Amino acid sequence: MAELEDSDFQSSDEENDDPTAPVLPKGVRKVIIDATPVEGSERPIFGDEVTIHVVMRVIDGTAVWSTREEGTPFTVVVGQWPRETIEGLEIAALSMYKGEVSRFTITPRFGYGVFENPQRPAGVPLKGNVICDVELLSFKPCISKKVDLFNDGCAVKSIVERGEGKVFPKRGQDLLISVKATARDGQILSEHVDLAYRIGDDCCGSITRVVAEGILNMTEGEKATVPMRRFGIDDAIVDREHAAGTLELELKRMFEFADVSPQKNGSLMKKVLIRGEGKVRPIDTSNVTVTLTAATNGVETLPGFTGARDVDFCVGEGSVIDALEFAVLDMVAGETAVLTCTEPMSYCHDERLGLQCSGASTVVLTVELKHLEPCFVAAELPLAERIAFAQARKDKGGELFQQSRFRLALDRYDKVLALFNADENDPAVAELRLLCELNRAACLLKVGDPTGAIAACNNVLDVDPDQIKALFRRGSARFQMSNYSGALSDMNEVLQKDPRNVDARNMVVQIRAAKKQYSQKEKTTAAKMVIGQEAVPQSVAAKSRISTLLSCLPLPCLA
Repeated sequence: MAELEDSDFQSSDEENDDPTAPVLPKGVRKVIIDATPVEGSERPIFGDEVTIHVVMRVIDGTAVWSTREEGTPFTVVVGQWPRETIEGLEIAALSMYKGEVSRFTITPRFGYGVFENPQRPAGVPLKGNVICDVELLSFKPCISKKVDLFNDGCAVKSIVERGEGKVFPKRGQDLLISVKATARDGQILSEHVDLAYRIGDDCCGSITRVVAEGILNMTEGEKATVPMRRFGIDDAIVDREHAAGTLELELKRMFEFADVSPQKNGSLMKKVLIRGEGKVRPIDTSNVTVTLTAATNGVETLPGFTGARDVDFCVGEGSVIDALEFAVLDMVAGETAVLTCTEPMSYCHDERLGLQCSGASTVVLTVELKHLEPCFVAAELPLAERIAFAQARKDKGGELFQQSRFRLALDRYDKVLALFNADENDPAVAELRLLCELNRAACLLKVGDPTGAIAACNNVLDVDPDQIKALFRRGSARFQMSNYSGALSDMNEVLQKDPRNVDARNMVVQIRAAKKQYSQKEKTTAAKMVIGQEAVPQSVAAKSRISTLLSCLPLPCLA
């Protein structure tokens, strides 16, 4: 059997339906053999001492190591440096429940490497994959765990008090930490209590890098110490003053961030300040009360905002700004969060709430989900009631589209489509699917997602190849992507089916003009290259004009 490479493995495809399963890296593949964990058990985390049974084989099935034959399980501290086993086995243990048995295929990258390794068992070929059948017997916290932050012995972190969290922070994440640096004689060199810190920022001078690397290996609530050594004669990581000193770290709070923008493009970010209670979140048509406590441009309070106020609304109705509509879908009752919006006129402008966003490039809102009323789950309704509900929500999407609330309208259509299973073939359901896909295409064109619009149109044309609106909108999307041939093909097909379609005729004229202009620019560029002159980069002006034309052209009315 041929050896597998890292590229042969798909990242994080654990073969079960557990949404809490950790992401496995490429190079480690898992197949569950016995998924019967002890009731109420959890997975181990980085720093735990795990006890496992391992049967390791090479590709041809030959066993090269078996703790079962030895009669003694193997115990290792996950993340301990230097490692006591291959990294792939540590990753395997972190993905398992107590009592679970799974098979892992591990490439050399997470195994014994591609060079000679004294730990490599006899029988494992150089650059060879290994297959490990692993049973997680038990695990427990290991306070004595140490992590060499730079793998050189100069800064080794030791846990003083284990944290309660289960995840590690990431670079760029906002935290609340305490830092204390002490010289070898006990003198306090610097101390920061409850320091608001973003990983990567310069917070502590020459020891900032040690702070950052130490924090990256901690969980919320953890306390640790790092004895510091000088890294080199001209190395500023630890200066002479701090050499041989000790750094005390405490990770008090990790602030959770989420992209709550509908297109997941970072235009609306949520930062949790105070965690709420429970796990129930609002859904479409939920009645909620949100307290808007602050509104700034990042520095100053927005003009017109006079102070905290409660806002009552029904989710998805469009009675409040888009920022609140989308943010509450990712909140629980009692949660307080900061919303940072980089498209304020689209998401936040509302003079009724005192949110005058004109001229602001960024708007920052502080909100609390104060109250959430229980709401029926539409997906659990009988089919006839579900169809009626879906029709009403589709109509609401049409109203929002006419109000230029394109993102919110798109969300209505997405949620209608999610109400029905693929095997529900009722004629009314089929019609709703087609109409919502058509309207999704119109919304996606308006929000600048031509690729998504084409996909929505194709979903319609796969069922109804003669659908004129789908052809027109797909042609518009192709025009937006400068695919002139494809756009002309769609518009010509529209005209074949509807020769009097004025919108299609106008689009054909505009597409031909843009294509001609593009061809002329290509000829000019080619001529300059032939005579040795620097090639003129393609102007973005043509694309800008196309976008302007598309925004002015009327789309066929929504279905």
